[in-house]
Amino acid sequence: MRHSERGFTLLEAIFVLGCLSVMLAAGNIAAVKMLEAYEQHAYMRQMEKDLYFAQMFAMEKRTNVSIRIDTEDNKYTGVANGHGTLFTSYQPLTMKFRHAGLLTITYTFLGNIQNPMTVYFMNKEDVPIYKLIFQLGRGRFYFTDT
Repeated sequence: MRHSERGFTLLEAIFVLGCLSVMLAAGNIAAVKMLEAYEQHAYMRQMEKDLYFAQMFAMEKRTNVSIRIDTEDNKYTGVANGHGTLFTSYQPLTMKFRHAGLLTITYTFLGNIQNPMTVYFMNKEDVPIYKLIFQLGRGRFYFTDT
């Protein structure tokens, strides 16, 4: 009687499947962290575009535009006098604002910022990840990584 050695044993198959599942789990953890970082970065890019839009709208329509940052609902809204709501954007669940309450940034009809301030963005572990600085002057603001 001859034995055929054409297949794998059950133990070998279980070992290979176990190795594959460990590698996939490790890759999944890295992918989730990369997705969170991308989501946060995309949110900051969108916020930058919205701030420039608010400034341009204020100068074009010769009206004040306020960006109201609602830290309780993790969103910001652009509102123009006499024109209503311009935009609303919600923060990703992986970010939050450091301050509590309502923060308001106002662009005058000349494109200037009325109230200079710094807004901090925190991650889930309460570590600052971004800082948005509004300077006094002609609508100047910038983001920094902390």
